[in-house]
Amino acid sequence: MRGNKKEKQIQKIILMQEEIRLWIQYVFQQWESKKQEQHNSFPKLAYRETVAFESSKSYQEIKKLSVGMVREMKTYKKEKLLLQITELHQHMQSIVSAVLETIQKYYAF
Repeated sequence: MRGNKKEKQIQKIILMQEEIRLWIQYVFQQWESKKQEQHNSFPKLAYRETVAFESSKSYQEIKKLSVGMVREMKTYKKEKLLLQITELHQHMQSIVSAVLETIQKYYAF
């Protein structure tokens, strides 16, 4: 039972790590595609926040983690990491939500 919980924790950490990476990529792609338009309504704040987020020490530490590294961690470290990555995940999710709202508001047909 305990091993199953550990594996679920590891999967959750790795999944959130990947989602964060994809969200950063999405924000940058949207920024690049929208900045060519004359009336760019893409939120510059979202772009700036994403740049700051990506270069933050917290994200850089999480970014370089591998499945093997997470597996080798002690339980308390994994739990601490899960809290940290959940916080980062929620922050990036809020940035992407703002981007999606803006796109929907200004680019919906």
